[in-house]
Amino acid sequence: DITNNDDLISEPGESYTVALTGGVGGNTDFENLVVDTAPVTTTIIDNDGLPQLSINDVSVDESAGQLVFTVSLSNPSSSTVTFDFTSSSGSATENVDYTGVTGNATIAAGALTTTISVPITDDFVLENSENFTVTLANPVGATIADGAGTGTIVDDASGTPAAETTTLTLSQATDTVGEGA
Repeated sequence: DITNNDDLISEPGESYTVALTGGVGGNTDFENLVVDTAPVTTTIIDNDGLPQLSINDVSVDESAGQLVFTVSLSNPSSSTVTFDFTSSSGSATENVDYTGVTGNATIAAGALTTTISVPITDDFVLENSENFTVTLANPVGATIADGAGTGTIVDDASGTPAAETTTLTLSQATDTVGEGA
């Protein structure tokens, strides 16, 4: 008997070959026994299918400097997995609250994760939490299960206007304006 092992790795078909050796002869049950020594090849067809990509949701204080999303595979692959990603604004404004990102990422064969970093800006403005989305697209070697990660930028103020107060100073203490001017 030959037993194959069911694993969780997404992989192409695997083959093995068996060849019997022996000769011509007889025994008490058979007058003449001929062994066919031609090799037989068997292919194991993978039952795991393509792994699925998912991106997490992330929430950080705006003073953190960046949001780091983790993109995960449901199970490892024997091949490299690639995909595209892009960010889009929600209540957060690109180039004001965060720096937009677009690119292509890779998860190496046998690995389960990679990360996408998005720079964020501490704007010193007292405000509610703001968000944006990083979306996955065009996977090669995988399918997408959860292709949208929400990034939430939490204001780092203590909740009081005094915590993020900007002081303005006038450069001229007095000025004159003519009547009717």
